[in-house]
Amino acid sequence: MLRKFGNFSSWEAVAPIRRRFQDNAWDKSHINWMTYVDLNLRLPELLLMRVDKMSMGVALEARVPFLDHKFVELVMSIPGTVKARHREQKYILKNAVRGLILDRIIDRKKQGFWLPLREWYLDRLGPWTRDVLQDFCKQTDFFAPSACSHFLNGFVDTRGPVRAWSLLNVALWWQHYIR
Repeated sequence: MLRKFGNFSSWEAVAPIRRRFQDNAWDKSHINWMTYVDLNLRLPELLLMRVDKMSMGVALEARVPFLDHKFVELVMSIPGTVKARHREQKYILKNAVRGLILDRIIDRKKQGFWLPLREWYLDRLGPWTRDVLQDFCKQTDFFAPSACSHFLNGFVDTRGPVRAWSLLNVALWWQHYIR
């Protein structure tokens, strides 16, 4: 993998999208560029896929009203300086719902989705992950065994489980689709 892709960076994937944005955007502000990237990469490849899988898994129909194409066109027509006044994210949305939703909800700190990875690894997931990754390292040359061991031994630090989780997903994907 390093020999084949070692000279590439993530920019090669984003460059055509950046050119399209530069050629077509009326407001080339950073916030509109980030919105454009999210609409083209992060939403379809990550967030919407997760919503679909999670909702279908419990027989639920999910809607994403903020992605209605007319609404997206409206939002993209607003200057970036209005969207994030005083560096406050979602400035327009927060002010639109103030009075309808409690201020303490609107103004609370952003919360991410959390998985109890550390607890899982300290239980049965840890030994199983170690076995899967050791087998993966023996069958491929994608990861250095010493690097995998380093991540697996780091279960107790804050980033160790997330890194091991990522390696595990690559190994399982490879087992399922390639091997």
